[in-house]
Formats: sequence, structure tokens, C-alpha cells
Amino acid sequence: MPTSLRRACYGCISAKRRCDPQLPKCPRCRKNGLACTYENQPLSHVQPTDEEKLEPLPEVPAQPGFLVFSDIVSAERAARKFFDMQSVDPHLSIPEIRVVPDPGVVYSVIAQIANIPKAIAQGQTSPLVHSQLHQRLPEDSVRLEHVLLLQKAFVGNTSSEIKSPSRNMHLQRLMKTSVLDLPLVDILIRVHELVLYIIVYSCNNFPSPYMSEIRPCLDILLRWIEHLWTVAQQPPTNSDGPWQNWVVAESTRRSIIACAMVRGAVTVASCGYCVYQPFLEALPFDNRNELWEAMSEDAWKSAVARHGGEPEVLVSFHEFIQGYEEISGIMNEGLFQRLLLIMYHGSEALDALGSCRAIAPPRTNVLAAAVTCRHGI
Repeated sequence: MPTSLRRACYGCISAKRRCDPQLPKCPRCRKNGLACTYENQPLSHVQPTDEEKLEPLPEVPAQPGFLVFSDIVSAERAARKFFDMQSVDPHLSIPEIRVVPDPGVVYSVIAQIANIPKAIAQGQTSPLVHSQLHQRLPEDSVRLEHVLLLQKAFVGNTSSEIKSPSRNMHLQRLMKTSVLDLPLVDILIRVHELVLYIIVYSCNNFPSPYMSEIRPCLDILLRWIEHLWTVAQQPPTNSDGPWQNWVVAESTRRSIIACAMVRGAVTVASCGYCVYQPFLEALPFDNRNELWEAMSEDAWKSAVARHGGEPEVLVSFHEFIQGYEEISGIMNEGLFQRLLLIMYHGSEALDALGSCRAIAPPRTNVLAAAVTCRHGI
């Protein structure tokens, strides 16, 4: 690349996309058949942006038979169009819809997800499972400690204490667990444990050298989530009281959505894209963050009373997104809602977070990058 050219072409600047300057065309303009022009300007006069320091996502091979979009908004519109066409012609097949998001969005989501083990280590409620569930049985806390010790080794760069997924006996034992006959709460605990392992191995020292060994974990997580969804449709059999029943039910709902987010982020990081899943937007959850953050039954009952006295008010992912009037309010949301908004609105949500883009340079600790942002999680 001649040094007299800008670090981004006009097309990528207009589209607010990362540019990899090449002649005669950058990869994005070449792929989309766009004109690609640069302004002759010495590079010494142009300060590199954060996005230019990003590790490039894997190249998505050009293959027929699917549609590619840069954000979920566009993917959703395309899906709705094809669903409308499907209602007219039931024999019409819907092509696979792939989302290839901006690298800055991907790294920011990964950085936010990487903070989940830290929150668990501090006894906080995660976006997936309420902390009260981990205090149910001593063995649940002991098993969770193995994941947190692994996270501590990654953050402390103590490589001698880090075992690969295939050599981690706790993870291997977990992957061999059969959840088919387990009660709902026990399935939740194991889903949480598995997804934490995936987060620790995938979101630290990014790009992760363990990505190939994590893929079997993603497959198992998908099967467990499908079974969790089936079990959750059955009437509750416990009589632990309204708060405990709400905690279990809401943990189930959030786990199904959050695990799909984690799988999507890890897939994009390793493959460069993820497949759009329309069903995700129909999944419900209780958006009242004050209830989710309540650490005692009395606090939960007080929060319910302040929110009109209804013990359960559900909105779908789609309803939450569509009803969100001002994206600048993202800083007031919990981590679960932030992830939904970033995943859906992409760079617009990141801009609302101010300068906190949590960009991860190659092979650096993503969690440390997130912690040093101006805005904390």
C-alpha cells in the first residue's frame, strides 16, 4: 500500500466500516462491487483510529445460497420479508442469513462477556443465572470455583496453571454429564458452569488458541439449552415460594438468550460470521433489572411493589429492542440488557457508551481492556 494514501477509502468512511487499504480496491469494496477511492494525503498527518488496531476477523468465503448482512437490524428485515413471501408460497425455501458484524462491535461484546466470571467471583448476579442458585448446595459453589481459578490464572498470566480444554478434567467431566434426568435447577447450574468455561477459554488472550477445542463445548451447550427449553415448558413442581420460583424461571429465560449471545460472539470471532436465528427475538424475559439485582426475598418483594405489584412481567427480546426509545440510556441498564442492545444496534450502542469500546489488540487480555475503559461495567 503506497504510503501517500489514506488509511480508509471514501466508501468505508461513509459506511463507517473498517477499511483494509489495498490497491486497486480494498477487500470490502471489491467484495461488494463498489468504487474505491482514496485521497492523496501523507499518513503522518492521519492519526490511526482504534478500529484500525483491531485484529481482523476471519475472512468469510464467498459462497452462494445465503444472504450476508452487517447487523441484526438488516438481517431481521430480510427475514421478515422472506417470512412474508413464505406465507404466500409455502414451498419457497428461506436462504441462510449470515451476520458479519463490525470488528469493533465483536470485540466490545467479547469484552463485556469476559467480565461475567469477574462478577461471579465477586458474588454478583451474572446475566445468566442468579447468584442465589449457587448458594443452594455446597458442591455447586465448589464446582464453580474451578472455573474461577482458571479465570484468575488467565488474568494473572500464570500460564503454568492453565490447562487446555482437552486436559481440564473438571471440564471434561462436565461435558460427559447427562442432563436429561436432572431437575431444572441442576440443569441451569451445569449450563452456567459450561458457558463460563467457554467464556474463560474464548475471551481471554484473544484470539484464543483454544478455539478448536471449544467447539465441542458449543455443540454440547446447544443441546443442553434445547433440553432446558423443553424442561422449562413443564409446570413447576417446587414450592419454594414466589421469589425462588421467579429466580429459577428468570434464570432459565435469561440463560437461553445469553447462551445464544455467547455462542454467536464466539462463532463470529472464530468464523467471521454467525447465522441469524429469528426465534431469538421471540424469547421472553423480565426486563425489570431491580428485581433481577435483588439479593433477598424482602428486597425482591419491595422491588415488585415499586413496579406495580406484578410478580412477573415479560417482554420479548424484539419488544424490548423496539420499545427502547433512547439508546443513550444504555449506561443505566444491566449487563444483560447492554449485551442485547450492543448485539442489535452495533456501533450506535457503542457510541452511546462513550469512549468505552473495549478494543482488544491481538493476544492481549480482553478483560483487562474492558476494565480500563472510562465507563465500568
